[in-house]
Amino acid sequence: MLVTQDILNTSEYEPNHFLLEPGTMAFDIETTGFSHKYATIYLIGMVYFDTIKNEWILEQWFCEKASDEYELLFKFNAQLKKYNRIYHFNGDQFDLPFIKGRMALYKMDCAPYISYDLLKIVRPFKKTLGLENLKLKTLEKYFGYHRDDPFTGGDLIHVYEVYKDTKDHKLFQTLLLHNYEDLLGLVSVITHMPLFDLLKQMKDDVMDISEIYGYEEEGVYVIQFPLDDSVNQSFDLPLYQLIINHQFCTLRIPIQSVDLKYYFPNPKDYYFLTTEGYAIHKNVGKYVDPSHKIQATKENCYILKGGNFLPAYKHLNLPFHYYYENYTDVQGYILLEDLATEEDLILYVRKLLTLL
Repeated sequence: MLVTQDILNTSEYEPNHFLLEPGTMAFDIETTGFSHKYATIYLIGMVYFDTIKNEWILEQWFCEKASDEYELLFKFNAQLKKYNRIYHFNGDQFDLPFIKGRMALYKMDCAPYISYDLLKIVRPFKKTLGLENLKLKTLEKYFGYHRDDPFTGGDLIHVYEVYKDTKDHKLFQTLLLHNYEDLLGLVSVITHMPLFDLLKQMKDDVMDISEIYGYEEEGVYVIQFPLDDSVNQSFDLPLYQLIINHQFCTLRIPIQSVDLKYYFPNPKDYYFLTTEGYAIHKNVGKYVDPSHKIQATKENCYILKGGNFLPAYKHLNLPFHYYYENYTDVQGYILLEDLATEEDLILYVRKLLTLL
């Protein structure tokens, strides 16, 4: 088994990178196929912070021949006992079952670990980030990481087979480069874990918002509140723009200054006034000339309301009236003036953030 080690210049990741937490590493494997029953692991790469040397280490273990796999797995198991908080990409689905499956063939029990699968962490925010897919390379591109390696893991299976026969050093470098770039890409995504932690708090409605203010600005309602995390990212979402600028969060929400419809429940209790263009309750409508009224239906059982409106959805369960352009609309609006207190504003913001 060949071992290569590189000291990374990762000053841009410090001082709060998640890989600096004790006993933490990122890893990635390369295999000769997709089934642990018929394929082998020929390369494992790791990134970890060596607290003794005070250095970031990228280490790769490479099987020159198939029989090296036992040594590779044995040493990786020992590594897991030191670095058992493991970050990976789709490792819960592929890498870890593959490793444990290969270990079982050698009568080896995998050391316990705490798993952080970046694919699972990122998946709920695919639309928020505007990603076309959830491949690691797509995430790398989103966060501005550029790789030189053009291959996929599947592309390199044949390259490894040729290497075993020829021991060609160029092929060896090609195999290492792909894994090396995967690891650097993985580390670059882990750098943005504070962002995903923050987005998860927002989506799960567990944000602690204790201070907030809002104001109108040229057809936009701006809401701002402070954050505990230092994150810098912005998103253009269907209902609003979200700007996270270090320790401050801003929502810019378009104001609709129009006439909208409030639909009454129980249309059977209402008349629609054909001359006026709105519905009234039958207790009042019984005094109206029969030629000016008809039985209300769910489509016309409304009154018109003018004002400044902000977007919302019924399923957000806000304690305000909802207004719509048409009965069949899914998205509705609430009156800006209904956000009369700080508590109302905080509630509205918390509910909007669950739409991430």
